[in-house]
Amino acid sequence: MRTSKFTLFLLLVGIAAANFLYFTQMWTSGKTALSSDPNLWGAYGSFIGGVLAPLSAFIASYLIYKNLQLDSYLKSLEIIRSSISRLDEQIYLQLETIITNPRITEHNGKKIIDMINQLAIGNGKATEEFQTLCAGLSQNLGILSHSVSNYLDLLLDIEANNKNSHWMIETEKLCWISRYSQTSKKLIKIATTERIKEKLSTQQLASLIKVMHADQPI
Repeated sequence: MRTSKFTLFLLLVGIAAANFLYFTQMWTSGKTALSSDPNLWGAYGSFIGGVLAPLSAFIASYLIYKNLQLDSYLKSLEIIRSSISRLDEQIYLQLETIITNPRITEHNGKKIIDMINQLAIGNGKATEEFQTLCAGLSQNLGILSHSVSNYLDLLLDIEANNKNSHWMIETEKLCWISRYSQTSKKLIKIATTERIKEKLSTQQLASLIKVMHADQPI
């Protein structure tokens, strides 16, 4: 949108400048009357065309460059979004996994996500092994959150060029908050903050808090 306005403005300035130069030259040479001679109007057209042709070529080159830049930018967004989707799917499968190892939890035979929900509200006590498992899941969510954070930063560039794209960022935020915010908080509660800090990098933990609001109460 901003690029279109800029190119239109540049073209209008070029037309105005060409006409100003031509009529200034005519005025200084004493030719102030409107001519009916087709040859003079042909000369006028040639002059305007001669000025605008290089400008048009420049604008065309600029638009091609911006188009290539946008294409590369959109491909980067697509690659990142695809990676996020794959990681999201992997985390979902991990949470849906049924635990059959009695050393991990007394709730043997249940899905990990069900155990997380039960333990988070105080139904049972997590073993050391299950706390370690939750810390590992938190690390995966931290990686996902960091990727989402970078993706949102890229979307900010779109918003800078198009004010109507703000809804894209808000939609993405709401998507991830609704999907993993509560789970992130429960994992931190079960695994304990100390284990989480040992497992996650500073950037991952910051992204987990920023994207998933994991620092807020359950």
